[in-house]
Amino acid sequence: MWVGFLAVFCWLKEIRRCGWILVLYCDNYSRQLVIMLAENKSSGMNVVRLPNVDMRLAYDVSASEFAGQLEIAQEVRRLLSEYPLSLPGWVMREVLHNSENAVIFLAENHLGVQVAIKRFKFDVSKMSEAALEFFMTEAYTLMSQHDVPVLVKLLDAGVVDDTAVYLMMEYLPGMTLKDKLQDGSDVELDTRLLWFRQIVEALAVIHESGLLHRDLKSSNVLMREDDSPAVLDLSIESQLLSDCGFLNADEIYCTPFYVSPERIIGESASVSSDLYALGILLYEMLTDEKPFQGESLSDILTGHMFNPAPPLPNHLAVYQPLLSQLLIKSSEHRLRSARLVLSGLDKISG
Repeated sequence: MWVGFLAVFCWLKEIRRCGWILVLYCDNYSRQLVIMLAENKSSGMNVVRLPNVDMRLAYDVSASEFAGQLEIAQEVRRLLSEYPLSLPGWVMREVLHNSENAVIFLAENHLGVQVAIKRFKFDVSKMSEAALEFFMTEAYTLMSQHDVPVLVKLLDAGVVDDTAVYLMMEYLPGMTLKDKLQDGSDVELDTRLLWFRQIVEALAVIHESGLLHRDLKSSNVLMREDDSPAVLDLSIESQLLSDCGFLNADEIYCTPFYVSPERIIGESASVSSDLYALGILLYEMLTDEKPFQGESLSDILTGHMFNPAPPLPNHLAVYQPLLSQLLIKSSEHRLRSARLVLSGLDKISG
């Protein structure tokens, strides 16, 4: 395959003076001939056209970049053939993430606007009207918060061709908060606390809109170009996953490092379980560590259920009371709202 790609590339370089040219090559995935169209030199671009994919490459792209981009296009085609998604005006450029439940595409329109589109893998025919209505209600509620910068904007949601459920979100290509904490342990404490406050504000907006996050964690916080955080991936699809069999009734749709004790024993997600995850996140942002770790999942869950979180270092002790109130094992005695967390931060800084 690679030899064929490189040969095509070299051929393009040799005859690029001739204007538009057509190249045929065999796609490894479909074993079919695919047309590749190269524009004239004045445009400065090459265009690769495959079904559902329109890939533009700089005219002086290197051979390795050329081969790599073709591989990306093949991956897009493979997943679109398995999980079809046709949205007029949008071309799928790249696969950003592929999980058991969904595939996320980077899509682009004719104006060059890029978005992230999350296409769920479950069968729409297996879900109840009530579950789908609940999903759409939460989606529309989240879309109404488009002017809240601390939330990743949800731009659209729906069902295509009675088969594919999707969410269209703004695309933020930067690092996650998890990346920032791992990559830059020298991030100043004041900066970390500012980020945490902004995340708390996002959670307050979510809860006051009647929504839950359900899976708050550092990898679900993206960093904007101005280095401010934006919370993403509210798990509004959790009811659908359960309804269509992707998630059993006794399964937890969250991340073990951040799961609250009551969720471990089967209780539903709640404002309180979100606040517990917020407490885990505060500990992580202050110390670069998670409070409950272990060699196995059982060790981690046992820590959440029965063990106190390790105390903060002495120079961070002023945050211990707030942290302790968020990590209380009993949900009934935990802080009741994100606004109270903001008040606690104000008292510390005040």
